[in-house]
Amino acid sequence: MSTLISCEHIKISIGSTIIKENFSIHFSAGDVLIITGSNGSGKSTLLRYLCGSYFHRGIHLNGTPSKLMNITGGFDKYLSAIENLVVFGHRLKLINKSQPLYINKILETANLSQDILPLKTSQLSHGTVMRLAFAISYLYSKNRDFMVMDEWLSVGDLSFKAKANELLRELVSDYGKGLILATNSLPPKLSQNQVILDLDKSI
Repeated sequence: MSTLISCEHIKISIGSTIIKENFSIHFSAGDVLIITGSNGSGKSTLLRYLCGSYFHRGIHLNGTPSKLMNITGGFDKYLSAIENLVVFGHRLKLINKSQPLYINKILETANLSQDILPLKTSQLSHGTVMRLAFAISYLYSKNRDFMVMDEWLSVGDLSFKAKANELLRELVSDYGKGLILATNSLPPKLSQNQVILDLDKSI
């Protein structure tokens, strides 16, 4: 498996706050990294360093990520659901020849009906928007090397979480992608190559 992220004995900090000292990682295709810890422990900050959103000269990034961190912020509340999906589809090059096929894939992945399509994003629940964000990021991840998620699992009903976890397992095992997830609560085991990094333990 090719190494996607690597670093050796570096310090991760933001400002004067140290998140992790003497930090090393070799993250490869097919690996799963779960970053856990209490609120304010630095999970999101470390996640952003690992996916290249924040620069650290000691972190070597050799793959391209699909990031599900603040994708809901990219939804225009004045546009309908379908208009937002089309915008993302063109921006991420998910729409090839068939726009209806792309829309149907999004709805199928998100476990949502076509009834939501004409509604303004401001009329949708936060959970519905997060489902759409997950579906977009999941489909985009098939064209990337690894997927990065920040606390999306805190929303959604149990049946959708179960489906999403199964899709993530397939993404890792069948498509050979990497997965990095920051969360307060541990998800089910997603891969045999799964490592848990607890930031509440000694830095």
